Amino acid sequence: MRAVRTHVAGVLRATRIWRRGAIAEHGSGEWLGRLPEGWFVFHDVPLGERGATVDHLIIGPGGVFTLNTKELSGAIRVNARSVAHDGRRTSFL
Repeated sequence: MRAVRTHVAGVLRATRIWRRGAIAEHGSGEWLGRLPEGWFVFHDVPLGERGATVDHLIIGPGGVFTLNTKELSGAIRVNARSVAHDGRRTSFL
């Protein structure tokens, strides 16, 4: 019974994490929908054959950009060549 409870708790935690990420992606999509005329935004674009996606693909007069949304809490520091979360460098750029 303990193994079942542990498994269910893990599934519930994964579901909560997924839901928070989905809400964050939806919010990003809403903001991107406010870009001026001439910009096009595509959401959840498939990438490769392993099921990976780009959260948002943005194409416009300024170029082509990809944006992957992260739902984080804590201190975020953005520099010219790095992003740190809670004092640790990330691979977000």
